[in-house]
Formats: sequence, C-alpha cells, structure tokens
Amino acid sequence: MNTRPSLQNRLLVLTLTAVASIWLLATAMTWFDARHELDEVLDGHLAQAASLLTTHQVHEIIEKGESREPRTLHKYAPKVMYQVFHGGRLGLRSANAPDTPILDDGKELKAGFTSIQIKNREWRVFSTIGVESDVQVYVAEEVQARTAILYAVLRSMILPFIIALPILGLALWFAVRQGMSPITRLGRVLEQRQPAAVNPIEMDGTSKETQTVIQALNGLLERIAGLMESERRFTADAAHELRTPLAALRTQAQVAMAEHDEIKRQRALKNTLEACDRTSRLIEQLLTLSRLENNAEAEFLLFDMSATIRKQLADIAPKAISRNQKMELDMDCHCSINGNEILMSVLIRNLIDNAVRYSPEAAQILIHLSYINSLYILTIEDSGNGLSDQDIARLGERFFRIQSNAESGSGLGWSIAKRIAKAHHMDLQAERSEKLGGLKVTLSIPAPN
Repeated sequence: MNTRPSLQNRLLVLTLTAVASIWLLATAMTWFDARHELDEVLDGHLAQAASLLTTHQVHEIIEKGESREPRTLHKYAPKVMYQVFHGGRLGLRSANAPDTPILDDGKELKAGFTSIQIKNREWRVFSTIGVESDVQVYVAEEVQARTAILYAVLRSMILPFIIALPILGLALWFAVRQGMSPITRLGRVLEQRQPAAVNPIEMDGTSKETQTVIQALNGLLERIAGLMESERRFTADAAHELRTPLAALRTQAQVAMAEHDEIKRQRALKNTLEACDRTSRLIEQLLTLSRLENNAEAEFLLFDMSATIRKQLADIAPKAISRNQKMELDMDCHCSINGNEILMSVLIRNLIDNAVRYSPEAAQILIHLSYINSLYILTIEDSGNGLSDQDIARLGERFFRIQSNAESGSGLGWSIAKRIAKAHHMDLQAERSEKLGGLKVTLSIPAPN
C-alpha cells in the first residue's frame, strides 16, 4: 500500500490554506477598520443630535409643563436615548431615558464621549453643555446596536465567500490536477517502458518544467546506454580474446600430460607458463580498459614521474636483455606531475613493452625525457621496422594488431595508453623515427602549476 503523500493533494491543501488565511486576515482587517469608521460616523450622529438639543428653550418647556416623553416614532428608537436638564431639572428626555442624569458622578460636566453600563447594557454617551451654562445635554446609544449594524455590513461580504469557498476548492482542485497532468503522464510513460529501454523519452505538449525533467532523464538514459554498451562490448571482447589463450593453455597442459619425454614435457610446461603470463596480462589490460571506459574516478596526486619511468624500465629490462636489445635512458630534467601513479605506470609500461616486444633482436631503444614550453616531453624510439601510415592511423583501435607481426598480444595496449593519456589531459602521438628508423612515440605531459 502506497502511503507516500500526494504532491497534488499537498499543492491543493497549501493553496486552499493560503487563500483561507489571506481571507481571514482581510476579514479581520475589514472588521477593525469598519468598526472604527462606524464608531466615527455614529459618534458624529450623537454629537449632531446633542447640538440640535442644545438649541431648545428648555426652561420654557419646563415652565409650561409640556410633555417630556415624546412617543416612539421608529423601532430603532429604543436603542437611542437623550436627556436635557436645565438648572438640575429634567426638561426633555426620550421615552426610554431615566429621570435622573445618565452621567451623575458629582463632578463638573465636561463635553465628550464615554461608555457606561445601564441595566447591564453598555451605552455610548455624549454629554455637552447647552447655550446656557446651566443646560446639560446627554445623548446615548446602545453599543449592541452598533455591533448589529457592523454584523449586517460584514455579513454581506462574508456570506458570499463562505458559499463560494466549496466552488473555489473545486476550481483549485481542477486547476492543480490539470497543472500536474504532465508529471502524471510522464509517470505513466516511465511505468510502461521496458527495463532495458534506454531510448530517449519523447512527450508532446509538456510544460517547460516537465521538459527540463525529461531532458535530464534523457541525459541519464544516454549515459546508461553508454555504460551498457561498454559492458556489452567488454563482455564480447573478453570472451573473444580469452578464448584463444585458454585454448592454448588447455592444449599445452594436455601435451604435458601425454608426453613421456621429459625434455618435451618441460618444454610443454614452459609453454603453459608463458600462456598463463599472456592470459594474465590480457586480463589485466581488459580490466584496466573497462575501468577507463566506465569513467571510474581516479585519485590524482603529485608524484615523481621520473622514478616511475625508471621503475618500469628496470622491470622490462630483463626481457630486452634476453633479446640482446640495447636500451638507453636520457633525462634532461626531473619530472613531477599531478596524476594517478598506478595508471601512469600502466601507460609507461605499455609504451616501453611495445617497443621491446615489436622490435627485432639486437634492436636499439631510446627513451628521452625533456622539458619544453611548460611541457614534459617523453619520447620512446626504436630501430625496428616501424609502421605504415595506415597502421599508425589505426593505433588505439581496440584489438587492432599488425597482421605481419609474429609477437603475441591482445591489441589493447595502445587503446589503454590512449585512454589513460586522455584522462590525464596528455597528448600521445606516434610517427616514424627519423633517428632510428623505427617507431617514435611522443607523450606530451602538462607540467603542474
């Protein structure tokens, strides 16, 4: 059961929450602003009513004994009351006003607004002095009436939104669903693909953001396709190249087992050991090539390249001596570079080993290291038969070997050397040696900054 949260539902909830929060904030701001404005307007009405009352000749009304309780003319009238006193005697009042002053705290009357409790109800009172100094006017309005007016004003704004909120939710759900449809389509396309499919994903009518994801996926599929092709090629090449040495090993082992002559048996066993060495070298080269083709990360450190050249030369020297070959090492400078020492050892060993292996007996091999224009130049020349221009152009092709050469080999040495040089940003070139007449290999090595 998939319990992972839905991106579509998350967007919908976040959007609705944001809309509702903004609406509540706007409603609260409207509430406080409307309440303030309503209080200002109604306070103005109270002050205006008090101003009108101050113009009445209250003392004449008192002396004539006219009615002081006018009849109620509007249903809202009980929410408002007023009193007019002259010399401490009540002259005018509304039907709902008491006989005693609304404000009677024993202090001198001052004009202004105040809020008081009358019969457990809150009233907003405006008091002032009339034209004559002994006239006091009180006009009051029930606060609950003001709240009722405020509710009536806000109800017309809030109610439609409450009704529209479900419709807004459905609209947002539809909009989010439509907006997420390209991702949903992409998910269905990926689910329907075969596990081994590495062809690019093609979708029409996608958004800019989805197209960016598709481009990234296509880039990943392209890299995976390259790795898969490299693995298939390596498997096929390894199976092809290992078949011959393994067959030779089996043949030599069978000869040694069947041979009764001790000398011939020893020769067969020697040939078996040589086949084992060739097979081991082939496997090592195949693994190195596979590592390079898979772009395995190699650690680059500063190391002594001169010492590496001397070590590889010392390891191969016994083979050259056995073939009566003359090897010379000439270094005009000391060489330290940034690189992977193991891979560079493989590169140098392959280049020197090729010169020894494919040069005839008593051949001359010259190894020279110099420093020119911020580059270390390593050259390896031999006095062998060399290669034609067509064969030189094909150097570096996997399993390419010169057909006329009787020496055993896998055809991987130059391919490996090329890949290692490329990984180190070095230039590896081959040409005919003008000095010795054979092959000249030049490796240009950038000097560290």
